Formats: sequence, structure tokens, C-alpha cells
Amino acid sequence: MILNPDVLLFNDTIDKLIEAYNAEWDAKKRIPLAHQIDSIAVNSFHYALGWTSPYGARMLYWYKFGMPESGITYVGDWRTPLSHWWIDSSKENKLNTAKGNNTSIPIEPTIIDHWNRIK
Repeated sequence: MILNPDVLLFNDTIDKLIEAYNAEWDAKKRIPLAHQIDSIAVNSFHYALGWTSPYGARMLYWYKFGMPESGITYVGDWRTPLSHWWIDSSKENKLNTAKGNNTSIPIEPTIIDHWNRIK
């Protein structure tokens, strides 16, 4: 597994977990495997380029955007947030105030209901 073009890095544990993940068809058994892979990758390397779990993706952005209640689907690509997000003026005002005061914004839980099961 190459994570840095300048240095060839191998991790036998992650390779075995990826093999187990790819061979497993039960979603309830795949999720813990994905968690283990993600934990090793994140704790071992600053950034694991190109690897995302099928149950979620990590994104870093200024907390000023609104997005659909159902989130963003996996059929999109890097352009999807550009077309599905918008600037939420209330969030943007909170962000600008916090930046101006050199303070943080309280973390607000975001529940994304891809399957519309919560309502």
C-alpha cells in the first residue's frame, strides 16, 4: 500500500483487514473492519490519500454551509458539495463572529439521514 510517493510504506495489518473487508458481504461485519482500517490509517499517517469508507467520508470545511437533509450521495464526485451546498447566512454570521473574537463555535450535531428513515 503506497501512501507517500517518496516513501514506500507497507502495513501488513491494514492489508489483511482490507482483504477481509473485500471478502465480506455482510454489511454488519464490514463496518467494524472499515473502522479498524480507518483507525490504523488515520493514526499511522497524516493523510491516507484516496481511501474512503463506504459508510462515510471525512471533509473539512468552514462551518457556514447548509446542505440537503439527506446529505450528499456516493454517486457524486468532488464537485458534488459545490452543487449541493449553499452558504447559510446564520452559520456564516456565527463563523465570522467567532473568527473576529478568536473563539470557537460550539459543535452542533449533524444527523444525515441518507435513507429518510428518521422522520
